[in-house]
Amino acid sequence: MFHPGSEPKSSEARPKFKWRNKLGKPATATPPKKRASTLSPQTAVLSPTQMLKQRICCDVCTHDDILVVTLREVSGDLVKGERLLRQLHQQHESVGHDRFQECLRLLPAHSVKGAVALLGIAQRHPNLTPNHAATLKGLVDMGFEEAPAFDALLQTSGDTQAAIELLRAAVTTKAFSECAYLAAYKRIAAPTQTYELLAKIHSLCRLFVASKRGMQCEADDFFNRLQCKIDSRHGHLANPGLAATRMWSTVEILYITGARAGQYEFCHLLNQVLRDDVPGPMLDCAVLVARAINRHCVQGSYTGWPNGPDGTEATNRRSDVKDTTFRGGGLRRDLRGWYVPGRSYRSNMFVASSFTRAVAQTFEIQAGASCDKDPVMWIFKFEHEDCLHVNFLRQGAESICKENEFLLCPGSVLTVEAVAWSSSLEERPHEITLRVASDNTTEPESLPLSPWC
Repeated sequence: MFHPGSEPKSSEARPKFKWRNKLGKPATATPPKKRASTLSPQTAVLSPTQMLKQRICCDVCTHDDILVVTLREVSGDLVKGERLLRQLHQQHESVGHDRFQECLRLLPAHSVKGAVALLGIAQRHPNLTPNHAATLKGLVDMGFEEAPAFDALLQTSGDTQAAIELLRAAVTTKAFSECAYLAAYKRIAAPTQTYELLAKIHSLCRLFVASKRGMQCEADDFFNRLQCKIDSRHGHLANPGLAATRMWSTVEILYITGARAGQYEFCHLLNQVLRDDVPGPMLDCAVLVARAINRHCVQGSYTGWPNGPDGTEATNRRSDVKDTTFRGGGLRRDLRGWYVPGRSYRSNMFVASSFTRAVAQTFEIQAGASCDKDPVMWIFKFEHEDCLHVNFLRQGAESICKENEFLLCPGSVLTVEAVAWSSSLEERPHEITLRVASDNTTEPESLPLSPWC
């Protein structure tokens, strides 16, 4: 509606509409045209395979077929893919092009991880032919340690079946009283200050990486990430036992590159050193860490107990079965005859289990996924609140993960109560039921060490 005296002027006299810019100032009379893209081919979006080719400057290791397999094995994760290809490239440079190609041709299936493992063996044993290196890799894949497997092949002149029989006959029967761990445990005192613990953990990481021929910067980076799990505001520095269990439960991963590349959580690293049981500085560091963890596990007062499905809803008290915990994993087929009802033995590492079977099942290997191992469920039976070498790791306190571990100390006495070998592993795993002793100190030290769990 127009007010008197405000009639619109003719179209000739009416001012043209003016576009205004973001600041509100008059701009051009017509909208500005969009500028054409100035992206060069170098800044355009690259595919995952193109990105990996740019980062790994090797035409052989970034062949299209290798890149496709790599991305499949790491589920498309470019960071893990680049790390895997760098390991492959390092071994390519180490063993030479001809030996590299020979090793790749021997792999029964396309697998970059398998190639890295085979080339690592070829690098560590330069006198082996690629065929013998592949045979040694096959024994390692079956669960045998590399050094004994190499010696067995030498003794049997490369006869694989004879080497397997020799290795199976040599399953450890070392008594707990003879192990280096026990001698070191009696000699080394538990740390009273957290700085002592941290210094030994740092040394342990460095020695472990050195034993795998990795780089010290990898150990330092891993240790720095471990330290972040200790918060002085919550009293972690004042309690070496608390600091040790938090580091045990961390999911941080140590990445080792080079000839003996691998990935390890701290709990895996610690348990491997304890299982290997080789006297020396590395085992001494591991024993001090074990001493610190035992400050929580060996104390007689429980931060949690499997009280069964009834009653309290608290995660540190509620379990599927009263006084029972579960542990999923894999069992070497050649060790089935070792676990017979009535046999007592001592564990050679920390053994973690869960109050619920569902959580333990997530750690079972898949049926058919391994050439030498079958899925197994370990079932631990306790006397009600009567075990002096186990305790619960509470999330947010002793633990930083959600697994709600019930942790048994190394040297714990276990007795095979029952075994149930599955005839259909796709439907259910093997089950081994173990009775846990109440007090390790009242049990004989002459009991054998476990070859597995």
